[in-house]
Amino acid sequence: MPDKNQNTAKAERAKAIEEDCLWTIVEASRFLNLAVGSVYHMVNQHRIPVVRISSRCIRFSRRALMEWVQSRTEPVAERD
Repeated sequence: MPDKNQNTAKAERAKAIEEDCLWTIVEASRFLNLAVGSVYHMVNQHRIPVVRISSRCIRFSRRALMEWVQSRTEPVAERD
């Protein structure tokens, strides 16, 4: 029977793999709530982080997209 430390280590590895996974353009567009064409347009304009597997194959780092969204999030303006 595996001990608690082994289970914890396995859970941490699984979480790290999930955080570092690569998304297709469809998965990235769902996450961003944008049309696939809009995401392609942003890629062509170099406005969004992308992983180029080859000249015709792109993927998106889940972590990089989350950081990209956070860096563009504006704080709520305070009312006078």
